[in-house]
Amino acid sequence: MNGGYYQISTGWYKWSEPYTEGDVIYGKEIRLSSDSSLIPEGKETDQFIDQNGNKVESYTFTPTADGEYTMTYKEKEMYFSANARNGVVKKDGEAFSGGYFPIGTQITLTTESSDSAAYPYFIGWCQSEYGMNGEQFTILSTENTYTTTVSDDYDTNRIIAVWSDSPTLPEIMNHNITVVNGFISNEESEYVSDIRVADGNYVRVMPDPTNALKVQSWVVTDTETGTEITRKEANDYGIYFEITSQADDKKGGKPGSGEMAYPANITITGETEVCTEHVWNEGSVTKEPNYVEEGEKHLPVPCAALRKQNRSKNWIVIVSMHVKTAESVHFRKPTSPVRVSDALVTHHRFRSLSIKMAW
Repeated sequence: MNGGYYQISTGWYKWSEPYTEGDVIYGKEIRLSSDSSLIPEGKETDQFIDQNGNKVESYTFTPTADGEYTMTYKEKEMYFSANARNGVVKKDGEAFSGGYFPIGTQITLTTESSDSAAYPYFIGWCQSEYGMNGEQFTILSTENTYTTTVSDDYDTNRIIAVWSDSPTLPEIMNHNITVVNGFISNEESEYVSDIRVADGNYVRVMPDPTNALKVQSWVVTDTETGTEITRKEANDYGIYFEITSQADDKKGGKPGSGEMAYPANITITGETEVCTEHVWNEGSVTKEPNYVEEGEKHLPVPCAALRKQNRSKNWIVIVSMHVKTAESVHFRKPTSPVRVSDALVTHHRFRSLSIKMAW
């Protein structure tokens, strides 16, 4: 073996230690591999050839005769991409988007607007980077023809020709987002109730796990006007929104860049299925209070929205009856429908009363 090693099969997907030469029992399968420590500087592996100079088609096979196998090398290549915003990139007169080239290769590119009336201004050849502040452009050249060299750096090999309807790049718009009944993250931050993100960011909205009522849908509104922008059905895993000021059908919007056009200030509210009526019965005292120990009384809550949270049991309100201050104990049910989370069971002749939610 030259530039590599072989291993002998010892079972199903099991291989021996590596060898660079030696004998192999007739009928045994072997596997060829290159040795990365032997790759020359600036080169990369190409293919194995046998002693006759023929390409080895499969690196796993059963040898039938003596053999010598050599790894060949070629100039190291990197992928170079060139795209355009509102335009087209050409190389040697042909449309070009990218390909593999040896490191050090010089490439000359030209660009044209896709619509000279709509996008007459060439901003320049740019490199872009995404971060907390959205997509940022670094202008490398403002000439229509651009010559560069393929490097061994992935980011350097990504070029974008930017055409626009204005002579300068538009300022990045930021959005202030407040979430009600949940939390929000842009995948780079912790989950919070308020966040500021740059245009073009994705955000993920999660329901507040401490909320007794389940979020049924997320409603996005303009904070300033209250106008509903969009809504999505909720789930337990979080819902994504692409926050951008330009929707697909807006002039100047990049095709496919946005599902909706969002203003600077947004409120995302988790709508819950609200209980509007409660039918209270007399309940049952599970533990009588006395002058030393507290008691408990259970009041069923026949509310469909709450029962959805637990399909096997109903919610109940546990009223903790504290130490008596008199011979008699009285309960008075709520006089009007209320949310369970705000439920009050008034009392007489108690020093204090507490309400606990439980399954």
